[in-house]
Amino acid sequence: MLGGTRGALQTASSGKGGIMRRHIGNGLALLAFLVSGQWSWGTTYSLQQIDYPGYSRTEVIGLNDQGRVVGWVGPTDGSGTFGFLWEAGAFEVVTVPDFSYSGAYGINEASQIVGIASDGCSCYTRGFLLDNGSTTIFLDPSAANSYLNDINDVGQMVGWNTYRNQTTTSGFLFARGTYTPIVFPGASSTQAWGINASGHVVGFYMEDDLQTVSHGFLFVEGVYTTLDYPGATSTAAHGINDAGQVVGTYFVGAVGHGFVYSRGTYETFDVEGALQTELFGINNLAQVSGIWRENAFTEHGFLATPVTEPVPALSAWGGLVLVLALGGSFTLAWRNRRIHRL
Repeated sequence: MLGGTRGALQTASSGKGGIMRRHIGNGLALLAFLVSGQWSWGTTYSLQQIDYPGYSRTEVIGLNDQGRVVGWVGPTDGSGTFGFLWEAGAFEVVTVPDFSYSGAYGINEASQIVGIASDGCSCYTRGFLLDNGSTTIFLDPSAANSYLNDINDVGQMVGWNTYRNQTTTSGFLFARGTYTPIVFPGASSTQAWGINASGHVVGFYMEDDLQTVSHGFLFVEGVYTTLDYPGATSTAAHGINDAGQVVGTYFVGAVGHGFVYSRGTYETFDVEGALQTELFGINNLAQVSGIWRENAFTEHGFLATPVTEPVPALSAWGGLVLVLALGGSFTLAWRNRRIHRL
């Protein structure tokens, strides 16, 4: 960065003023570097743990800008699970009439909640929408089972289907009464997990029928883009906000880590001391939701709030370096200018 800026100024300069412009350019280039955020060590978060009383597993999945989060809780074996809405430390149970199990996965600014519900034997699963106390059940007519994962502020919903006598899945977008397939080209299975106000969708896909390796994806206006954390064996994208920031989980071997993807850059998110961390949601305040695994039998939900700006401000040390650099550049430029005058 410094060399490129300096070269451009040298080419444009001539005569006695050239040296002064060059040194001023050095200082300005340094300023650009310091405020660009390239020297950042990453965003810092304040983490609030969310555990439903009396249960060993609490999974926090979706959240909105008002600090309301949704998820599901249950014993380690997955039996008897039910959804919940959490706000400011208080839980509200989310259940679906005529279904034994439920899980809440997405919530928008109108507090419409989407999720999944199944019968006691898990023989069938349906998506549901909870809107102001009224519950609507969803099943894609082409599928055996449908899952709803997220809803945006205009009521568009995303999820995925399973089919009879098949092990593959396909994603979908539901809007205005129509199911539109979301299937990554060439993939054996696709799941759509998150959608923002612009209709941009994230999720993950499997390359082959073995379904051992997943890749995250971003779907924007008919175009699919793969999102793979560098060096990971598997990646899954789960949530996206209106700024296009994406969260998800990547695996290196059997160990999972959360990630935040923004403007082409991946940042790892790990809860200190966790056996595994997974991220599922991100709102427009850059708060993230997810789970961390304490051991094979215990999972904790959490809501994490950034305590530093995503693009960091100039630190005290950075300011001192900047002052010294600019001061040195102007001093040297002034001395060289005097020499030219002599």
